[in-house]
Amino acid sequence: MISDTTIARSAKTALANDPRVGAMDITVHSHRGRVQLVGYVTSPEQIKAAEEVARSIPGVVEVINNLRLVRLTSRHETMEES
Repeated sequence: MISDTTIARSAKTALANDPRVGAMDITVHSHRGRVQLVGYVTSPEQIKAAEEVARSIPGVVEVINNLRLVRLTSRHETMEES
């Protein structure tokens, strides 16, 4: 059985290395193989890609995708979409 620490670490590394997702602000939690993604991305495609990446990690039995979509302002700040 793969530990939750290993699953979370593997998922975080895979997300950071995936060009569709990159180094976005995503936190990964794992409990009994259930991975929760929390954070912010800038496109719906990144939400889908992050979930696909997390599902591909050995030991993952479920992905709970709590990623939120934000848009970048002209001052490079983020504003949460409502």
